[in-house]
Amino acid sequence: MRVLLACLASLTALASAQPLPGTQPWRLEGDPAAQMVEGIHRYLDRATAAAAARRPVPDRARLRKITGAVDARGSPITMKLDAGYGESSVVARGAGFRVHAVRWPVMGSVEGEGLLLDPERAPIARVVALPDADWTPEMLAGLAPGLPPQAQFARRLAETGCLVIVPALVDRRDEHSANPRIGRWTNQPHREFIYR
Repeated sequence: MRVLLACLASLTALASAQPLPGTQPWRLEGDPAAQMVEGIHRYLDRATAAAAARRPVPDRARLRKITGAVDARGSPITMKLDAGYGESSVVARGAGFRVHAVRWPVMGSVEGEGLLLDPERAPIARVVALPDADWTPEMLAGLAPGLPPQAQFARRLAETGCLVIVPALVDRRDEHSANPRIGRWTNQPHREFIYR
């Protein structure tokens, strides 16, 4: 009973306690969780803007070297329709768009290739759709089996009126990882074989 009376006396004292000198009681208005999240957003926006100004140039050069982005890119980068004489670059048609085989210069004699999904009306957006390394551009455009319709996002974007480029990426398989001139075959994935 004494413990209960002591607790009640403490609570009464806390309820009538005066604020410390130079302070005021906290009067909460609104949702404290929403206010906290908004404060965090304001801080992160300021910190992100300040980080770009503080980022040293040598770090950017180092990152370019680490990622292998040091070679000069082809200039200007112009996409070309990939078709032989008397042939059409159109490889398929979809609901409201045409699919072209295309290629473009990357660096030196290296070229990129892929599919361009070109809407029949003025495009509402221009999108680069990057497939998984084991997916072909044809799979992402819904022209080849291997992906369920909901995963064919390049096709879905083109159907809504977007101009979509789907580059062919070097995959992870190893069936052609070899140099026939020296008779060497390996089980290295294509990416690793090319890098080495």
